[in-house]
Amino acid sequence: MDETITFAATGDSFITRRLPKNDPHSCQIAEVMEQADVRFTNLEVTTHNFEAYPSAVSGGSWAVASPTVLSDLKSYGFNMVSWATNHTLDFSFGGLEATEKNLNHYNFVHAGAGHNLAEASKPTYMETVHGRVAIISATSTFP
Repeated sequence: MDETITFAATGDSFITRRLPKNDPHSCQIAEVMEQADVRFTNLEVTTHNFEAYPSAVSGGSWAVASPTVLSDLKSYGFNMVSWATNHTLDFSFGGLEATEKNLNHYNFVHAGAGHNLAEASKPTYMETVHGRVAIISATSTFP
């Protein structure tokens, strides 16, 4: 029995608007991603509907996207997200809480932020047909 866990990973997903669907390129990306057990990206934006206030400082810009971009990431096949980035608190704690709520709503396994240091630094786990995978997420660029 083959117990190999397969991974597909991308770099930063700094996505601030809806992704194309049903075009040849997006279908090819989804096909590649779906071949892996674990399909990972780094979420470089907060996701909310501006129910949070911008912070006094940002990670370089106030990175925000509609929560619907998470639906798009799901349609591309992603299932695991890190979100410890320099943009995590661009919209203060309200943006952090909204992003966490939205990641949970779309059933992403995610790590790297939370209501306190213990939550932010704890691993989360994904069960695959070939075994369990853990994710921890950290950033070194944080105001």
